[in-house]
Amino acid sequence: MRRSVALASMASTASTVAAALVACSSGGGPDPASSGEGSSSAPAGGAGSTVVVRNFAFGPRTLTVAAGTKVTWRFADEADHNVDITQPKVQSPNRHAGQTFGYTFTTPGTYDYVCSIHQYMTGRIVVK
Repeated sequence: MRRSVALASMASTASTVAAALVACSSGGGPDPASSGEGSSSAPAGGAGSTVVVRNFAFGPRTLTVAAGTKVTWRFADEADHNVDITQPKVQSPNRHAGQTFGYTFTTPGTYDYVCSIHQYMTGRIVVK
């Protein structure tokens, strides 16, 4: 019995390592199809909108919202990430799975942001 439990544990660990290696070998970042990347629009009228931080990516990568919309980043990775907006200069504290950060965009424009811990993680908020 003890031996079968140990073998099952080793198989589970091997599976986890294999999945991590596949993710790392895909060109330095996550597969856009699995991370929810792409574009999305929030409903007009300032109703909120959410960006999910998962698999070392922001999803959707580009989000279009109406002026006055509060955007919430929901962190789903165990690793720490943050949101660093260049203009206006806004940086969230480091966050991990189960935590959120929100910012209300009041002025129309295009706002690029990055995770300053993992600078290949980028996103954009377009405010109309």
